[in-house]
Amino acid sequence: MVRYFADRRELLKNDIATFVARQKAELEAMDKLTGYVANDPSQVLIDPNVNDGDVWTELATLFTRISVLLILVFLVQILVGLYRYSLRLAAFYDSRGDALVLHGANEISMGKWSDTLSPADIDFGKAPVSPSQHLENLFSKWTEGKKAG
Repeated sequence: MVRYFADRRELLKNDIATFVARQKAELEAMDKLTGYVANDPSQVLIDPNVNDGDVWTELATLFTRISVLLILVFLVQILVGLYRYSLRLAAFYDSRGDALVLHGANEISMGKWSDTLSPADIDFGKAPVSPSQHLENLFSKWTEGKKAG
């Protein structure tokens, strides 16, 4: 029985020592944080070990971000073109389906229904110019006129 209590006493001593060490570390961290706040409150969330003067790292980060944005713009343009193509193709096939349904109901030839319901031609070219592009063109002409005059 004495051995049991001696073992428990040693375990309790170890637990207390661990707890005290943890509390000391937390107090040191709090003192350090309090010192940061007392010196300059705006610097609390900034790691003091980070070197701010590295221009090359900033340029590399900026270049990476711009590259990602350009790739995203390129991919969105591809998706918009595919979407427009799919919509026009769907409208074309809807008109053909309507022509088939109407051809079955009446004795009029399918060619007449098809010509009536289908668009004259399906334009798969570029999209019309957006208002922002109009503004960009207007601004570029204005700056060219300002340089010339």
